[in-house]
Amino acid sequence: MRRGEVANGVKCYIKKQRVTKEVAVSQMKKMIRDNYKIVMEEFLTIKGVPRPILVRVLNILRMINVYNYEEGDGFTKPHEKLKDLITALFFYPLPL
Repeated sequence: MRRGEVANGVKCYIKKQRVTKEVAVSQMKKMIRDNYKIVMEEFLTIKGVPRPILVRVLNILRMINVYNYEEGDGFTKPHEKLKDLITALFFYPLPL
């Protein structure tokens, strides 16, 4: 990587697996779908944690997933939009 460039999941996958960007993006999206299924299963079966807390955590996951893959790599440029989205999520949440 060039100086000033930040590693992200796609770049690391390309380098490690020696695949094209398209294959890497496809595989990353598959990993996200598979892990989202696990999160939803846990969300529906977990006991002992108040539901509003679980909903808040699930909403954070959804927000980051949408932002990161719809807007590009949001984690390497958090000052652009991610900070505002997280602030809005905690201080101006949608009513449950």
